[in-house]
Amino acid sequence: MAAYILNCLPSKSVFDTPYELWHDRKPTLDHLYLWSLASYAHIPAHTHGKFDPKPTKMVFIRYPEHFKRYAMFGEHPNSGMMEVESRNVEFLNDEFLSDVV
Repeated sequence: MAAYILNCLPSKSVFDTPYELWHDRKPTLDHLYLWSLASYAHIPAHTHGKFDPKPTKMVFIRYPEHFKRYAMFGEHPNSGMMEVESRNVEFLNDEFLSDVV
């Protein structure tokens, strides 16, 4: 992940980023989020009633090896805490860890 971010940043030796030199287009970093950002994650393994809320409020903790997912940490519906990897995440850009936990 660190190498990916470094390849999207400008270099002193060349005018373009390494990403631009390889792909002939500018990189977008819209899919990168701050750690400890609050979010709602859909967890398909949990069974929900017809009218129960589907997403669970969690905290973003890291990017897993599978780059197209997000690792989230939050309260388990039955009790305790859990870590979940999910692609179905809606980030709340103005709420952080202190607001969730």
